[in-house]
Amino acid sequence: MFFNVKGKLEYILNRFSSVGPCFTANLNVDYKKPLLTPAWVLVRAHVERVDGRKVYVHASVENGEGGIYAQAVVLFVKPKMPVNELIQQK
Repeated sequence: MFFNVKGKLEYILNRFSSVGPCFTANLNVDYKKPLLTPAWVLVRAHVERVDGRKVYVHASVENGEGGIYAQAVVLFVKPKMPVNELIQQK
């Protein structure tokens, strides 16, 4: 679930923010309690901070009433050169 949200977040960072394209360097998930299915869940994600080329994102899977099933910290890294140049080099 976090992996799907991470992909959407990468798209949003690339398309609609000043962060631009970035790659996943680390995805760390802490599972808090079991999630029984079927169930409705709320997945929240926000950019915690930007430190140079590093973008730190915090995310959680919740039940919408305060119960947290899992929390994640994602580290995205912006490439040193534009993605178009990286692709052309190969």
